[in-house]
Amino acid sequence: MRLLTRTCFFCRLPANLVEDGAAALADFDVLVMANVRAPRPDVAAAIRARVEQGMGLWIAVGDRVEAKEYNAAFDALVIPESGQYGDHSDGGLELYYVGTGELSGILIDEETLGGDIVDAVLVSETKGYAIVGAVIGTAGETLVVSFDPTAGTRTGELIVADSWDHMTLELTPDGSELWVPDRKLDAPGIRIFDVATDAELTAVPIDVGLPPFMICFVGGAA
Repeated sequence: MRLLTRTCFFCRLPANLVEDGAAALADFDVLVMANVRAPRPDVAAAIRARVEQGMGLWIAVGDRVEAKEYNAAFDALVIPESGQYGDHSDGGLELYYVGTGELSGILIDEETLGGDIVDAVLVSETKGYAIVGAVIGTAGETLVVSFDPTAGTRTGELIVADSWDHMTLELTPDGSELWVPDRKLDAPGIRIFDVATDAELTAVPIDVGLPPFMICFVGGAA
């Protein structure tokens, strides 16, 4: 096993890693990335290819590890594709692999999600959340739903709103909570859900002064 520490992350990786890709890691049984920043896309692509061949990868979190940076480096930019609004047969969710420039193909389609996909986040290979919009009769509604991206199935509903109240959602840097801006006129604010159980943690939305439409976290997990 080769241990990578914060001070020797790059110096312990083979010098020919980018040129030879996964072959340069052939002697590695397990790669440990101990509190190091996310690697460049070309380095990440080589590591990912070797993992697909059977190498173990252990990412030890710390103050230098940012979940978003690792998600981007090691694969997945989440791409919600709504297609033509109102047509639930032409859209869905797929991933763009930064390291290789490839697309995953549709993981879950809009018909299964129940509406036009607006935004989405992935928690793991088997769990994600999405906002979808749908027209019921003559009225529009938005839903926050959970889904399994591997099985391609919708697994639950967190919010059902009878108007266009939700546009974005975001995971906390440690991935333990889902934060949803809610623009409902009589009770706007931020709603927080426990990712492990999908239970809402806020008794009432957190008032931020005006109806919020977006949220962004600055800095990593504490």
